[in-house]
Amino acid sequence: MLKDLFKIRKLGWLTPARQIILLVLTYSVLIATVYWARETASDFFGRVGSFQVIFAPLYEEIIFRGLILGGLLALYNKKVAIFLSSILFGLWHLKNFQILSTQALIYQVLYTGLLLGPLLAWVALRFKSIWPGVLIHVLNNILSILSWWIIASLLIQT
Repeated sequence: MLKDLFKIRKLGWLTPARQIILLVLTYSVLIATVYWARETASDFFGRVGSFQVIFAPLYEEIIFRGLILGGLLALYNKKVAIFLSSILFGLWHLKNFQILSTQALIYQVLYTGLLLGPLLAWVALRFKSIWPGVLIHVLNNILSILSWWIIASLLIQT
């Protein structure tokens, strides 16, 4: 079961080749977004965004939906495995304590542990692959960067 989550499977009209192309294009948009936000807003996007936002979806999905969820499925039923892997995913985001306010950190931990984590785990199990979750995770991070950039821009203007 664990090794199966790492396979790229056909998802409707998305052949494995199309999925890889879509991931590359999405990462390219993410890199351009991070660069654009860094140039127009602040150094936050350059230091944190460039590395963690671009590579986090890939390594976090491999760790949390590939290894951890896959391992928990060998020990527990799907609901327990999804719950435990999602809570661990939320707690993982405590690593951002140095760059986020306490309120933002709590929001991020709750959002990732109670909403995004279960969604990504469900997607991994539904499609029997972590790769659709990587794409969703990338899109989530793009929206997050754009939201931070818009908020920062509005605060600077007022």
